[in-house]
Amino acid sequence: MLNQAEENFIRRFIVKEKRDRMLYELNGKKRRDCIGRFSHGTAELLKHQKIIRSGKLSSDEIIAAAEQYQISGLWHLIAYHSEFDGMSCTLPEALKLTLGNGMPVIMISERMAVIETEQSAGTPTRYILFDSEK
Repeated sequence: MLNQAEENFIRRFIVKEKRDRMLYELNGKKRRDCIGRFSHGTAELLKHQKIIRSGKLSSDEIIAAAEQYQISGLWHLIAYHSEFDGMSCTLPEALKLTLGNGMPVIMISERMAVIETEQSAGTPTRYILFDSEK
């Protein structure tokens, strides 16, 4: 089930020590285990120099960041909830469908990613990642 967008996400935004394992898990029966890693351990998985914002971010703040970095087109979803996993849609659609569902979701464009962690109380932590390389 692993596709090019997911492989690019791992290569661009995940620390080297975790890449091989995550690629393996995303591509097979352990896919939900891999997505579940973004519930509480997201900060340990990410290349910190790629994080441009994090915290209790709103949909409007996420859309503004995508506009600032001139990101458009379809976004690929990696989602704990199977009904959204593997979908492609615009960023506003992705945010409307997935934010606040309680479980992790990763939204991927070519050079940007948005991650929502598991919701335990209040608004979950959200990360906006950007890679300037094309």
